[in-house]
Amino acid sequence: MMRDEADMRTTLSIEDDVRIAARAMATQQQQRIGEVISELARAFTEPAARPRRA
Repeated sequence: MMRDEADMRTTLSIEDDVRIAARAMATQQQQRIGEVISELARAFTEPAARPRRA
């Protein structure tokens, strides 16, 4: 069975401060850390979420 790209597992090197913050968010929101990181990355990469340059 072929995996859907939306569910692809990937290994990332994440600095400790980012991992700790993401883990805290995940605990607070009762989500998995991967879900939190995906949401943050998605918010950053969506055109409407990006800050405009002057």
